[in-house]
Amino acid sequence: MKKLLIALTFSLTAFSLSPATAAAPTPTNVGAYFKVEQGYMVNWSLPSVQTGITGYTVTSSGGQTCKVSGSNQNQCIFPSTGFKPYVGYSFTVVANSKSGDSAPSEPSNVATWFSAPGYPAPVLTKVISDTQVDVEMGAKYFYRRNP
Repeated sequence: MKKLLIALTFSLTAFSLSPATAAAPTPTNVGAYFKVEQGYMVNWSLPSVQTGITGYTVTSSGGQTCKVSGSNQNQCIFPSTGFKPYVGYSFTVVANSKSGDSAPSEPSNVATWFSAPGYPAPVLTKVISDTQVDVEMGAKYFYRRNP
C-alpha cells in the first residue's frame, strides 16, 4: 500500500470587522446674498445626520473659499475683497469629516454686488426666484420686482 502525500498551501488574508465609514452627507438649500459693508452671506440647511462632521468648506464660483468649524454651523461670510462688482457669484458647500468629505451641494442662487448710478453705497440684491428679485438701496428704500 502506497502512501500518497499531498501538499496543501494555505493563504490567510487579514481583515477587519470594523463598521464601514461613509463620507459626510451633503448640505442642502444653499442660499446667498450680498450685504452692504459685510460681504457675501452664504447659508445652508444642515444635514439631518451630523455625526462625524468637523466643519464645512464653502466655495464661490470665482474660486474663493471660506471654512467654518463645527457640525452645527450653517453660515459663512465672504468679505467683498477679491470679488468683482457687477459679477454674479454662486456658492457650493461641502461637509468635511475625518471619514471623507461630502459631495458638493447644488449651487446657490446667484448673488451680485453692485452700485446704482448716483447712489454712493453698494446695493443689496437677493434673487428670490426666476421671476423675483429683492433690491435694497440703503435703510430707507426697499424694492421688490415681480415681472
